[in-house]
Amino acid sequence: MNKSLLSPNVAILGSRDQLCLNREVLASPTGTARTALCRQKILKKRCEYFTGYEALKNEPQVIGEIMDIEDLVKFGQEKRQPVKSRHSHNLESSCVEASSFDLTPAKLALCITEAQKCIEISSQPYFQVKEITAEDFITLKAMLLRFEEAINLIEMKNLKELVKPGEFIYELFDKANIRFENAERVMKVIDT
Repeated sequence: MNKSLLSPNVAILGSRDQLCLNREVLASPTGTARTALCRQKILKKRCEYFTGYEALKNEPQVIGEIMDIEDLVKFGQEKRQPVKSRHSHNLESSCVEASSFDLTPAKLALCITEAQKCIEISSQPYFQVKEITAEDFITLKAMLLRFEEAINLIEMKNLKELVKPGEFIYELFDKANIRFENAERVMKVIDT
């Protein structure tokens, strides 16, 4: 990759065992203990390597080339700086953020309005899509309304956001009758 004309964005993912330079963290007996100690040091700003990260991230050597894990560790030891980004310290929340989405009441209401418009258009004699009928859009709108109802029944207890495990969305979809068996059809209707 270093000899390529491409300049991709790259994230190096590795465990604390591979990338951490903090001797106290590395001396912890288990991975769980290392993770807990690392998080505690970062939170309290007591890791000399992590707090120096901001100065290192704009170094030409870091920006200019793609390094493997061994090169990163060597570079970090030479500079006495961290070899991982802020996000690799918090990989779990980065993954959650990457796989999350915001579904606001306004967005869902717009979807329902669009489904209604599609019902009206597909009911016209000039509508010439053979595989899709007005009935398909009526079904889609009903699903969206059930989905909205399922969401409205969720207790928020004055929270601004709700974080649930991934399976939760499937439970909501099921309440709206959106299932694996009909997902392909639903997507085809949506894409029309």
